[in-house]
Amino acid sequence: MCDVMKTRVLVCSPAFNQAYCLREFVERVRDAGAEKLFLVDDASTDGSRELLEKIAGGMKGFLSVQYKKKNEGASKAVIEAYAGALEYMQGRKGADCIIVRMDSDLEQEPEWIPELFGALKKADLAVGLVARPLKARFFDWVYNRWYGFLQGRMFTGRRWALQSPGLMAFRIGLLKQMLPKLREYQKMYLREYGEKDRVGVDVALLAHARAAGKKMVVVEFRLEEVLPERHSLAKIWAQGREIKRHMRLAKKIIESGSRRGGT
Repeated sequence: MCDVMKTRVLVCSPAFNQAYCLREFVERVRDAGAEKLFLVDDASTDGSRELLEKIAGGMKGFLSVQYKKKNEGASKAVIEAYAGALEYMQGRKGADCIIVRMDSDLEQEPEWIPELFGALKKADLAVGLVARPLKARFFDWVYNRWYGFLQGRMFTGRRWALQSPGLMAFRIGLLKQMLPKLREYQKMYLREYGEKDRVGVDVALLAHARAAGKKMVVVEFRLEEVLPERHSLAKIWAQGREIKRHMRLAKKIIESGSRRGGT
C-alpha cells in the first residue's frame, strides 16, 4: 500500500443538494488522509452553499469549492473538479500525486480511499465496484449488476459482478492526458445525440484509458448501510437508455485506440 505520508491524495467530487451529508463527507475524506478535496457544487438549492462556506472556513485550506450558477450535471462538475486539482499541483514537486474520484453522497465510503490508491501498485487505474444490499433498493440492485456486466466486458474484457459508480483512483499524470479527452467527449456526445452529456464522464475516462492500453484493476467494496428506495423503474429505464448511448461512444473510442495501436 502506498505510504500516505509520501503521497499527495487529492479527492475530486461533484455535489448537488446534499446538505444532509456534506459535513460528514468532508470530515471523513480529511480523516482518510487526503491532502485536499476539490468539490464542485452544481447549483444546489438546499442550502449547500451556505453550509460549505462554513465548513471551508474551518478547514484551513483543505476544502476547495466551486459554486456553479446553473445545474449542468455531474460530468461537467467532475471535469471542473479535475481541472482544479491540476491547477493546484502546478509547481508542486517532490511527491507522488494520486487523484481519487468519488461522489459526495456517502454511498462510497471515504475510508476506502487508502485501499484504492494502494491498488495502484499494480495498475494505472483502480476502479471501485460497490455492492449494495438487495433489500435496500431492488431496481438499483438489478441495474448495478446489469451495468457492471456491460462495463466489465467493455473495459477489461472480463465480466464485472457490479457497476463502477464513478469510484476510481489514478495518478495525476494520467489525468493530464485524459482531461482534454474528457472535454472532447462532451462535445462528441452533443454532436451525436443533440443533448449535453450529464453523467458520462466516468465511462469516457475508462474508455480512453482502455484505448490507450492502460492497465486497470478492480477493487470491490460493500456498502453495509441499508438505504431507502431511491429510483423508480421508470427512472432506471431512462438511465439505461442513456447508458447505452455512452457505451456506444465508448466502443468507438476503444476501437479507434485499437486502430492506432493503443497510443
